[in-house]
Amino acid sequence: LWAVMCTGVFYLLVYLTVFVFALCTGGIDGLKLLPGQEIGAYYCEVDFTQTDPVSALVFVVVMPIVASLALTQLQLALSFFTRPIYSYMIIVALLLVSAYITSPWLIGNYTMLLRSPLVLPEGGIPLWLGPVVFPLLAILSAVAGWRRFERYDILETS
Repeated sequence: LWAVMCTGVFYLLVYLTVFVFALCTGGIDGLKLLPGQEIGAYYCEVDFTQTDPVSALVFVVVMPIVASLALTQLQLALSFFTRPIYSYMIIVALLLVSAYITSPWLIGNYTMLLRSPLVLPEGGIPLWLGPVVFPLLAILSAVAGWRRFERYDILETS
């Protein structure tokens, strides 16, 4: 529960910071979810003017939060089986591999806009698969962690 709350607070602070920064710089006028044509063409080589705003909202805002929640549960479960530093290294390696390999089974791909079907219509990560994979990963991680914790010797009396 605390891991989910920490992840939620983190994203709340990030989005609040972005909102305040946009408010202070005058960027709040006609607040848009995706960058304009000039920014998209310069940084991403993509024209975002024809993008569906609802799909963009899901892939830009919702998917990274849900992916982070699933990764948090996975890291917490892994820390019961290995040392916490190793579980952290496994999660970092998983995200690093996701940066170089486009696969719907690598969870880090769902946190990247340039891997979305909004940008890559033919080769993007299917939007429907994320909401299936994330809860499944979180539930399996929670069950595995719970089962390990039941048999875990916290005081290590050996």
